[in-house]
Amino acid sequence: MRRARDRRTRRSEHLSRPGASDVSKIEFAAAGPTIGEFLRRRDYVQCMIGPLGSAKTTSTIFKLISLWEQCPIDPVDGVRRSRWAAVRNTYPDLTTTTIRDFLELVEPLKIGTMTYGSPPMFKAKFRGGDGHPVEVEVFFLAFDLPQDVKKARGLRLSGAWFNEMKELSKANVDMVMSRVGRYRPDLYRANPECWYGCLGDSNAPDSDHWLAKLVAQKPKGWWFGIQPGAVLFRNGQFTVNPAAENLQNLAPGYYDRMMQGKDEYWIRQNLGNEFVFYADGRAVHPEFSQRVHVAPYELEALPGLDLTLGFDFGRTPAGVILQRQANGQWWVLDEMVTANTSARPFAKTFKRELLNAKYENYTYEAHGDPSGGSGGQATDDTPFDMLSLGGIEAFPTFTNDFDVRTDALDTLLTEMIDGDPAILISPRCTTLVRGLSGAYQFKRVQVSGMDRFHDKPDKGPESHVCEALHYALLGAGEGASRVGEKFAKEYQQVEQEYGGWHPSHHQFE
Repeated sequence: MRRARDRRTRRSEHLSRPGASDVSKIEFAAAGPTIGEFLRRRDYVQCMIGPLGSAKTTSTIFKLISLWEQCPIDPVDGVRRSRWAAVRNTYPDLTTTTIRDFLELVEPLKIGTMTYGSPPMFKAKFRGGDGHPVEVEVFFLAFDLPQDVKKARGLRLSGAWFNEMKELSKANVDMVMSRVGRYRPDLYRANPECWYGCLGDSNAPDSDHWLAKLVAQKPKGWWFGIQPGAVLFRNGQFTVNPAAENLQNLAPGYYDRMMQGKDEYWIRQNLGNEFVFYADGRAVHPEFSQRVHVAPYELEALPGLDLTLGFDFGRTPAGVILQRQANGQWWVLDEMVTANTSARPFAKTFKRELLNAKYENYTYEAHGDPSGGSGGQATDDTPFDMLSLGGIEAFPTFTNDFDVRTDALDTLLTEMIDGDPAILISPRCTTLVRGLSGAYQFKRVQVSGMDRFHDKPDKGPESHVCEALHYALLGAGEGASRVGEKFAKEYQQVEQEYGGWHPSHHQFE
């Protein structure tokens, strides 16, 4: 943001003093393509999500100011009037960040005054670029708790600005949104071309946050501008992304210095703009990136190509469905995660709700944890027997060694095929994505003064579906070149017992 004179200049004449002749001008040049698109959008809700330092808040304030001159004209006196709410999660954040950023851009225009009442309010009067007088009220509201929703009741607003949207509760956002378009609705009915709605800016939320879920759902009338990450994770280290927005307006070395001493997930979320699951532990698969490895749309199986199934057992069995594409790329199409059940009912449900319902004309190979070849204390039936009784023929992988199976996936996460990631996951696999984003983790050991972690990953729904993916890839031959002599004997035993390593294809009934 800078002040100058050119075709982007917004002219705002100060009307608070009769005969005032000084004219303040503001120019705002979009510092990247996402910001440029945001400034042009007319959707009911427009939210920009980006890393620290990406100019998303400044861009949103500028758009807010520009919208004041686009509100409908009152036919009685020719004035463009509007009323807005600027919303933040806490009062300290509201006063030290939101109001400060707002005034930094607005005060030089000399178009209004700020009063610190309850709530704080900005009022402005000026002459717009088209000659019409403009009158604006902006209420600054803090919503510290979900019960603060009552603050929004009774408001009549033209629009709202949600600053750091991820810090707000969904209940408070919903209530404020219900008050938008309520100020002089008669004028909006008479001038349907005039916009009203909500603006938002935010750093990347956790992968299971309500805002992240809305990004995936893409509600009608909502637009999300996802800025490029300021940093990229490549070859085991973070580097500054040359495609990051607003780089030209930051101090030299801004992101290089910002990364120093920071936790990996803090960097991924706040600088990489990744929707990671922020966990206190260490991710089993740190190379996974939701922006890279999750498809922008739900993947569907391609006819003529076989499927690969993977299973993990126990009382929380999980399964995944994969398909290797003609160029060798893997697509993870579907998942099923259960709790407190056994292999047989799981197999029946998996077959009925996924295989028969969506993939009945495909052939498959199925693989699972080799420890599932052992019977329980009360029966000789193994989980593989239970899968067979449920209608799914599956075979154990030659090993469940943690390093081997995680390496099979890690290798794919770091490879590209024809310019695309070697493994791509459908967004419908929500538990798998959450697990790979960090929920499948080594828990932190509570030791004062140092970072130490357990040597085995924490168990839960995410761990089981991630390990089902491991077994699918191992069974399909991924990672086999890295096994070496260590597992040659085990490989031969399984091959001999099952009459050949690769089981025959099976057609779904």
